[in-house]
Amino acid sequence: MIVYTDSKPRQTIQDARIKLLTGSTTYIHRKELSQMVYVPPPEIVRVGLEQNELFVGCNSVVLNKDNVVKLNIGLFGDYEKDRTSLVITFLGIKGTGKSIMSSIVFFDNFRRRYGNYLFVVDPQNEFWVKKKPYPDGGVDSFFDELNMKRQGYNMLIVSPRFLRKNQNIDRYFSISYKNIVQLRGYDPILAARLFIELLGINDTNETHLDLISGTMQDVGIESFAQFRRMLYKNQKKFGGVADTIAKKIDSKLRLGVISDNTTYWLDILSELKLYDAVVFRGMLKGSSMDNYYDLPYSATLKILLALIMYDNIGYFVEKEQDAVLKNDVSILIDEADTVAPESGRSTTKEFVRMLATKGRKAKINLGLIVQESSLLDHELFAQTNIIFSSQITEENAKVLIRRGVNPEHVDFLRHLKRKVVTTIGTGPSEWCAITEDKKITLFVPLPPQADFIRG
Repeated sequence: MIVYTDSKPRQTIQDARIKLLTGSTTYIHRKELSQMVYVPPPEIVRVGLEQNELFVGCNSVVLNKDNVVKLNIGLFGDYEKDRTSLVITFLGIKGTGKSIMSSIVFFDNFRRRYGNYLFVVDPQNEFWVKKKPYPDGGVDSFFDELNMKRQGYNMLIVSPRFLRKNQNIDRYFSISYKNIVQLRGYDPILAARLFIELLGINDTNETHLDLISGTMQDVGIESFAQFRRMLYKNQKKFGGVADTIAKKIDSKLRLGVISDNTTYWLDILSELKLYDAVVFRGMLKGSSMDNYYDLPYSATLKILLALIMYDNIGYFVEKEQDAVLKNDVSILIDEADTVAPESGRSTTKEFVRMLATKGRKAKINLGLIVQESSLLDHELFAQTNIIFSSQITEENAKVLIRRGVNPEHVDFLRHLKRKVVTTIGTGPSEWCAITEDKKITLFVPLPPQADFIRG
């Protein structure tokens, strides 16, 4: 675990109370981060935790270092050579603290401890409150005991410009032609298909693909406006299809789905390196894809995810040294059933499945937050390495059993308590972790460094 201090740490804690802090302890003095720049730690600093252990909570409502639960996730044997990527699913009924639990794992552990870059899909605006910590004496004393300073997360919250009614947004953005060119360098067919989705064309055919792919091969095109002019030169060959696509480009430029104005561009790879997390706001209105915004929204999200995944594939698999990130990435998706539903049509489902499979080679950890496992695509759920669950409904319990979870474990999840009062005044729900070795671990979550549930 990385321990940051703003002054020389105290060394007066009695030996009997530092079971967690076995071995040598390394402290890093750090000035407070600026508002715009985040510099990840250059190395892992351990405080009583092995590299493959997560610090998730305590084994009772007595929150202190003597009751700490350290969860072996098998993530880092040799960090530089043998590390593997995980798919983690967070389950629980509304109000049991799924965003809190996911923050502990993905923000406090994967981002701040392991230094992963973090991208969050946040449809319901759950994470913006975690920019600042809530003041509370009990929580402060808990972190003092761990020689940690509780603080908010340095997040950049972004949303597509065509969803400008979203609140608590740091930056509205549009997809640039540069983004399309970047993606084409990795996968030309995917770039063409996502370009068509951006334009809101739902009935893609070979003519669309031929026209878009052929026009994209012109290396002299640097903007959507130039792309549109080139389409008109192809009117003799493609007729009305070229005219239709040109008009779609005009429409999406006005709406803000795409833009040639550099002010609205988002360099997702560079932004991930500057913040604790880049948080993507907005949500699909329905799985039918009939809504006017659904196709542009799903295409925008997939373009960002594809740029992240292929940059890491280029570095970790193909050994390309011109990659931008050159580091492990964690992707956390709230309301995961909206992008990968079990039933209904979704253009994002196959892509998220690809993140859970092909993304492992790219050192991408995937987190899925969902209230009901029955709503989440069963093939995606089958990729899960660890289940974190709070109290579940009876319907959820039946689905988990059908999907292969031990019935005894499921029965345990049925009886988890909500809003237990801890000794430092917080009121979290009880949680369990079910790992690949078929073990189940009960614990009370510790407060994330940015947030906690009030008792």
